[in-house]
Amino acid sequence: MTKRAPSAVACLLAVFLLFGCGGGGGGDSASLYTGITSPAMVTDNNAEEIALQAYQAGDLSASTVSILGVSENGNSAVGSPKLLTLVRLLKEGADGMPVLSGMTVPLGSSTPALPMTVVTVDNTVDDGFGGSMTLHLSINDQTGYFSGTFRFNDWHGDGSGLISGLAHVSGNFDMTGGFFTRIRFSFNPVTMQDGVDIVSIYGTVDLESDGYSSASATMNIFLQDGNSLETVWISNYTMSLSDGPDADFDGEPDYVDATVSGRIYLPNFGYVVVTTPTPFRHYAGYTLPSSGVLRITGSGGRSAQLVVISAVPESSGYYVEADLDGDSVYEWRGIDHSWLLP
Repeated sequence: MTKRAPSAVACLLAVFLLFGCGGGGGGDSASLYTGITSPAMVTDNNAEEIALQAYQAGDLSASTVSILGVSENGNSAVGSPKLLTLVRLLKEGADGMPVLSGMTVPLGSSTPALPMTVVTVDNTVDDGFGGSMTLHLSINDQTGYFSGTFRFNDWHGDGSGLISGLAHVSGNFDMTGGFFTRIRFSFNPVTMQDGVDIVSIYGTVDLESDGYSSASATMNIFLQDGNSLETVWISNYTMSLSDGPDADFDGEPDYVDATVSGRIYLPNFGYVVVTTPTPFRHYAGYTLPSSGVLRITGSGGRSAQLVVISAVPESSGYYVEADLDGDSVYEWRGIDHSWLLP
C-alpha cells in the first residue's frame, strides 16, 4: 500500500517533534542535556552562530566547537531546519495511516455501530522510496480514541529526511471527517537522518490538525548528535503550519507558512527564546524558505534576528541583525549570505 499524497500542511510538515515519559517513556532523558542552562549572552561575535543554530535547532554535525559548517567563500552552510523535517515526517506518517481498514464504522458515517467496540488495526504502509511504517493500533469505534505504536523503517518524507525506530502513540480520530485531530508521539529514541546529519530523538511531540489546511506541533525533545553526542534541548516549543492555496490544482498547497515559539537550549551558549515576527514561507518542492524572520532573545533582553532577504526559493539569502543592549533597536547587522545546502 502506498502513502497518499500529502496535504499542504503535510507538505510543510511533510516535519519537526517529540515525546515525554508516557507511552514510549522518556526515562531519565533530561540528563541527556549537559550544556549551559542559563540564558545565552548575545554579542556581535556570536549573534550569527546563535541565530543559525536556533534556526536549525542545533546543527551538531559539523564540529563540537563550531557547530556551523563554513564553505570556501566563508558563508555558513544552512540546510533544512531539523524540527521542520521531523514534524513533516510525523505528519506524513499520521496522514498515511489506513486506520479505518477492517473497522465497523465506515468513513464519513455519523452513526457509529453499536455496541461500542475496540478495533485492532495492524498494517504496513510503504512510503514509495523503499521505506515503510508498521502500525499496531487499538481504536474505539465510537469515540475515535486510539493508542498503540508506529514502527518506522527508513520512512522518507516528501520534503527531506528519513526516520527509523519505535514511537508509542495515542490520540483521537474524527470518525465523521476521517482524519486525526490529535496524536501524541513518544520516542525513546528514534533516529532521524537529514542529509549527512544523524540525530537520536528523545521525548514527546503533540501534533494537532484540523484535517484540512492547518496543523500545530508542540515539542519537548532532545536532539543528540550521533557522533559528538552533544545534545540540543527543545522545551515547550510550538510550530504552527498553515497551507496556502492550490492554484495549480495538483492536490498540494503552493506554499506553507510556519510560525514557531518556545525555548531552545544550545549546549555552548545557553537557552534562547524563539519567535517568528514574520512567518517562514516554504514553497512546494523547495527545501529553504522564501521569506520570514526568526527572532532569538537571550539574557538582558538582548536579541538577534535571522532575516530572509529574497523571495526566490533556493536562490534566496539571509542576514542576521542584533540588538546588543536590549533597547529593541537592531544596531548591528551582519553581511548577506546565500543559502548553502550542506
